[in-house]
Parts: sequence; structure tokens; C-alpha cells
Amino acid sequence: EVPQNIDDPDWHQAINRSYNADHGKTHDLRKYENVLEMLSDAENPTPMVRLHHTKFKNAKVYAKLEWMNIFGSVKDRVAYNLVQTMKENDTLEKNLTEATSGNTGLALTMVGNQLGSKLTIPISNKVPKEKKDALSFFGAEVIEIEDDL
Repeated sequence: EVPQNIDDPDWHQAINRSYNADHGKTHDLRKYENVLEMLSDAENPTPMVRLHHTKFKNAKVYAKLEWMNIFGSVKDRVAYNLVQTMKENDTLEKNLTEATSGNTGLALTMVGNQLGSKLTIPISNKVPKEKKDALSFFGAEVIEIEDDL
């Protein structure tokens, strides 16, 4: 029985159970109090999907859907573990610096935001503006440096 009021805490669970029963699924709706709870781990693994049309006829091949990690990359877990370890060892500074232009920088920025640290990123002037803008948008201080190599 599905509660009629969408504000009822049981409404989402009932809808999810109903959908899952109709579609042969067995998982429940997941709710998180903090975005870091969504990081992949043994109880919340990164999803994998079987690839049916491959050249490997005698093997089952699966693809790991890394883009479904919370910040869109395999680097999410690395960034979290790095920052969390510093926090646990009482070595986490309010300001971190990492020379990066990619997924590591974005993940460190997002994890730092959640754990109370700000990231400064020295970045090549040759890196596309969109990457620098994305890092800035999510809270990193981006310092452009000359790259004449």
C-alpha cells in the first residue's frame, strides 16, 4: 500500500518497492545525509554492467561505470582517502595545494569543500578555459602559470 501523501516518509520507499517488484529489481532507494556517503565502498560499489556484444565469445565482460561516482571519476576515492587520512592524522590544513588540471583536482576540491579545506591549484595557461572555470566554480582557487615547455 502506497501512502497518499508524498511528504510521508514511507511514500518513497513504497514507490520504490512497487517499481522494483514490477521490474524484477531488488534494491532499495538510497538516502544520504552527506554527499561523501555516496562514495563507492564495499557496501555501495561503483556500478558495473555486462557488455553482451564483444569479441570475447567465451567470456563475460563487464564495464565499471566510473562516471557514476559522485564527482564523475575514479579519482573520487583517491581524493577522499587522501584528505580523510590527513584529517585522521591531524595533518589536514585549511588550505591545500595540488598542481592538477583534471579529475583529481575536481575531486580534491569537492572533498575539501565537505571536510573544511580549500584547494589552490597552480595550473598551466595552456589548459582549456572550461577546465579552469569548472575548478573555480566548485571552489578551487585557480592560479594560472606560464607553461612554455
